[in-house]
Amino acid sequence: MLILVESKAAKRDAQMLLEASVMAHLERLGTKNIGFPSGNVDETLYSNGDGQLWAAFSNAADAKIPRRWNAFGVYDFKRHAQVITVEINIPTTSNAASVAGFFAHDPAAGATYLMHDGSVGGGKKGVGRSAFMTWSGLDLEDVARTDGEERAGIIIGRVDDPDLAGRIWRFVKIVRDFKAAVKQGDLENDAAKRSIAEWDEFRSESSGRRKGRRRAEFDYVSYHGDVVEALRVECEASAGKKSVCSIAR
Repeated sequence: MLILVESKAAKRDAQMLLEASVMAHLERLGTKNIGFPSGNVDETLYSNGDGQLWAAFSNAADAKIPRRWNAFGVYDFKRHAQVITVEINIPTTSNAASVAGFFAHDPAAGATYLMHDGSVGGGKKGVGRSAFMTWSGLDLEDVARTDGEERAGIIIGRVDDPDLAGRIWRFVKIVRDFKAAVKQGDLENDAAKRSIAEWDEFRSESSGRRKGRRRAEFDYVSYHGDVVEALRVECEASAGKKSVCSIAR
């Protein structure tokens, strides 16, 4: 079973590997403006160009829960302020579960994974964890904590994976498409609402049952986003419209 990375030093080491891997695959574009609902900020931005993943890293030491700010989006060279699609932030001085990002370690294999708990925000009705998990079809992996409790999250990828930027990019695209589906009302029908309610019930019943995975299995789960993305593209090409493919993946 995966173990939550809780020590400040271990989180710092994992964060360094994360940033090094992403920066090795993306070009440094210099200082760019990044917008969010409460304002905007100038940060060093990394991207390989228009329509591709962008990444920015910073310390949010003054936040209510101090954290390492890991922001990702789809780069649009025409925009003055880039739009954040998803943040995978890591709390630095605590292990607060209210911050969606965290690291988890597989002690048997010595691998450390970047995780996101599925709590996708966006300030719009319908953008939330249950809706996102139902719509995306992604899996949650249980992670043990030293206090005996558990936390669950989506495995994004190993922090030492040479293609970690690719793993993050696939997750960003899924979050982007989910927010677009919410915006156009794809989750407002009765079938979608039933699926979300069923996910909540299933999660409450199944929590804590997944034990003893091997590293290969953890890595397999982290590639689930590839399958989801491929199915989405094929479904949209066949159906000719997104609404048909927006739920029950």
